[in-house]
Amino acid sequence: MAPNSTSLTELRLAPQSSVPAPQSPSFAAGLLVFTSTDATLSKYPPGGMTFPVTESNVPQGSTDWYGFSKIEGEHLVNRYVRHDALKATVIRFPMVWGAGEVLDYPQFRLSHWLNTFKDRTDPVGAATYRSLKALDDGRERLVIACDEKGRPWRKHCIEARDVVHAYDKAVANPNTYGKTYQIAGPAPFTWDEVVPMLAKHLDMPYSRALLAGVPPTFYEFDTSAARRDFGFDPKVTMKDMIEEAARFRREGGGELVPTHVGR
Repeated sequence: MAPNSTSLTELRLAPQSSVPAPQSPSFAAGLLVFTSTDATLSKYPPGGMTFPVTESNVPQGSTDWYGFSKIEGEHLVNRYVRHDALKATVIRFPMVWGAGEVLDYPQFRLSHWLNTFKDRTDPVGAATYRSLKALDDGRERLVIACDEKGRPWRKHCIEARDVVHAYDKAVANPNTYGKTYQIAGPAPFTWDEVVPMLAKHLDMPYSRALLAGVPPTFYEFDTSAARRDFGFDPKVTMKDMIEEAARFRREGGGELVPTHVGR
């Protein structure tokens, strides 16, 4: 052992007073952008959200490990911001669409919901499965997902290029230090807006389906803080994504990078 070195055994046996106290790292010149998620938020109440979700008006109540880990990460960042003056920004993503993924999103398809409800034995779930099964004629079919009152589901996502745009505007921007931001695409979408477009491009039939027995997806985000503080201005709409993905599937080329490359 080299002179003046301390073995692990020696360190454990050393008197407590001789063991140096741990030192907090210095963040004087450091910058951090922590990627978080809307999966930290309790945004699936029984009747859907009745107001736009901001950074602070919905509690963080995730119990799955992914969402929980992000909550813990946000808390850790906040600790270093307050105690060590770390220049940090937290950005929460919604669901991110990659190149062409919108065409194959399971929740637009009947087969997904048949599989979701097939083992339900409760009266509401079993009744929903029977109504879905009645739509099944052996072909894949798209569905306009609706809540039990017939209201089409509503969701707010973002395309990958708008995520890049957000980071380009937020990184090293002093207006963002110590703050948390929710980002999202230009506007939310509803299933009755998107499914007919998909059906046209995919040449598939579609039907409306009342999905009683599951919490409805019905939410949108208020991104005004990101727009105000760092000029966030997302551009890629759901219509853009669908048309671009369909054209790529027919013709190839363009700005889209195939997601199977490298696999």
